[in-house]
Amino acid sequence: MALHRYPLGQTVRFKSRSGMPLKTPDTFEIVGLLPPQNGTCQYRMRSEEERHERVAQEDDIEAVGDTSPKQADNSNTPGTAHLR
Repeated sequence: MALHRYPLGQTVRFKSRSGMPLKTPDTFEIVGLLPPQNGTCQYRMRSEEERHERVAQEDDIEAVGDTSPKQADNSNTPGTAHLR
């Protein structure tokens, strides 16, 4: 089973902005951990600048700020993310 690299509440950004609309927000908060697709973990993300959520694969995003390695506990319950 693949383990999520980013926990709930982590601030992330897309690694590449090519092909994205100019008005796409710079940062997003992880709000949900989704099952892997084709062996890659997925995340539900939200920005305060948008009313909708986005889904991104782990390979397409990177942490903002604190870059120390963490591992999500794979619990999808808000407020219960524990770092290892």
